[in-house]
Amino acid sequence: ERSEKRLLLARSDKYWRSPARLKRLVLKTVDDANTRRLRLGAGDSDATMLERQFLPQVEGMPGVTVDDELPLLEVSNAFIFNHKISTAGNPDIGSGKLDGDGVPPDFFSDSDTRRAFGHSFDYEGYIKAGFRGKARKALGAIPYGVPGYDENAHVPAFNPARATEQFQTAWGGQVWKKGFKLTISYQEGRADRQLACHILKRNVETLNPKFRLDCRPVLYSTWLSQLVAGKYPLVVGRWALDYPHAHSGVYPFMHSQGYYAKATGYSNPRADRLIHDAARELDPDRRNALYRELMALGAIDLPTFYTVDTYATRIYRSNVKNWWHNPILNYGYFYPVYKEEPR
Repeated sequence: ERSEKRLLLARSDKYWRSPARLKRLVLKTVDDANTRRLRLGAGDSDATMLERQFLPQVEGMPGVTVDDELPLLEVSNAFIFNHKISTAGNPDIGSGKLDGDGVPPDFFSDSDTRRAFGHSFDYEGYIKAGFRGKARKALGAIPYGVPGYDENAHVPAFNPARATEQFQTAWGGQVWKKGFKLTISYQEGRADRQLACHILKRNVETLNPKFRLDCRPVLYSTWLSQLVAGKYPLVVGRWALDYPHAHSGVYPFMHSQGYYAKATGYSNPRADRLIHDAARELDPDRRNALYRELMALGAIDLPTFYTVDTYATRIYRSNVKNWWHNPILNYGYFYPVYKEEPR
């Protein structure tokens, strides 16, 4: 039911095991967080998804259970730079030139520009405001807890003075002199990504009145197609690991054929080689050393800057039973789930 943004799943009574306990499952997209909360409280939803900043609104709600600090294998809310922006009919880059009213298609091919943006983001402020302190600063495309993660990786920190220096150097000083205007896009209905976008916008624009950033929510299906088409100059995106291995994190962001890298024109032969070698290496110590080298390369090259590694939450009516958390399955495994009838 596309018009109502609903997906209906029916039980198969011919399943080779005994039939699932639930006869049907309804997945519904509700963009507004307050509406999701109200539906949960009224019992119109058996479970809901809420960003961490909204958890106080449901914690202690009668008949509702909140499971928090669950393992999450995800690269969360990263800013991905487009190195080769598609210009045809693209309003997100304004004039398409470095003249104060837009950006050229290769604007983010300049490493000083990328690093300036990375130093402009208030990571700790984002953790406090968006995650109630229950997150840590991300250090790359390998999330915390996954083998190959390097806790000593040196990545850009929030440093307005350093950001100013980088902007003054970017494109031979022309970025600082002329200014720019561009749009940052994110998935509609994601308050955590909206917050990240506005934090970056505020901090960048504070450095120079000639800098202008717009934050634009986009319907997810549109966002995906336009991303692949290379339209967006800068996006806030994420990647849920398909399996608990560093390769599932680094490949999309850093390999020239990876999902984000290919869509945004990022290519570094050394990164490709390291990813290839690490995937084939059987010795854990040597493999992790390759991933640490790759994280160091990502921090220097900075095709993406990463914001947080955080936890998962599960919010559901207390009569929902056997809905166990699995960090790889975002929605869990529904076969054993059932609803306990009111007494």
